Amino acid sequence: MSIKKSSIKKISGPLSTKVKGKLAERWVAVVLWLHGWRLLATNLKTPEAEIDLVCDDGSGMVIVEVKYRTNYWARPLTNAQLNRLARAAEALQTRLRTPPGSLRQGVRIDLILLVRCGCRIRWHHYRGLAPHSKLGLKAWHSSAT
Repeated sequence: MSIKKSSIKKISGPLSTKVKGKLAERWVAVVLWLHGWRLLATNLKTPEAEIDLVCDDGSGMVIVEVKYRTNYWARPLTNAQLNRLARAAEALQTRLRTPPGSLRQGVRIDLILLVRCGCRIRWHHYRGLAPHSKLGLKAWHSSAT
């Protein structure tokens, strides 16, 4: 019996981009939880977009988009992606309509960008992204840790 080379998957070697992204999402969820955020959902599929993390930071609901990059040159989020996330946030807020005051500030969209620099990973947290904002990194407010 012969085995086709195309049916053999590499077990060793570099991790796929998808696996790295899922690991980054898990790591971000743990770090946010350690900072007191409550994790409400992961990989929530909506008709508009798939939401990586839905959290409560104590002041309201936050949609967290997690991106892992190996350099700063790649644009982390396009306008189309941000517009889809904004539509997903509006739909989520409408669907989860709860008694007044429970969603204190509505739904906020945050981006957590993890960038590998040598053997370190830099964490950049961009809070309150809006679809009409310019997506240049200089325009975002970052809290790098």
